[in-house]
Amino acid sequence: MRGDEELGQEWMLEANCRGLNPNLFFFDKKSIPLEVKETCEACIVRSDCIDYATINRESGYYGTSERERRTIRRLGLTGTEYLEKLSSGEI
Repeated sequence: MRGDEELGQEWMLEANCRGLNPNLFFFDKKSIPLEVKETCEACIVRSDCIDYATINRESGYYGTSERERRTIRRLGLTGTEYLEKLSSGEI
């Protein structure tokens, strides 16, 4: 997983959620709104977003729940690795 100094925040300029109401992305930990999932799944910077959320322990990024981010941290995965394992059914 990349450190804060490597990740920066330039990727946020390309995020699908840029300009949307940020309150949409802060939700009950047990459920992820469909609009959030769809916005995030189609985003080209989603792996950077997952890294940022995991490193900074923040909700509201990539439509992941705290439980998913704990799994990512426990396994020591980057956002890209998580997405690859998720799409292949390994997670």
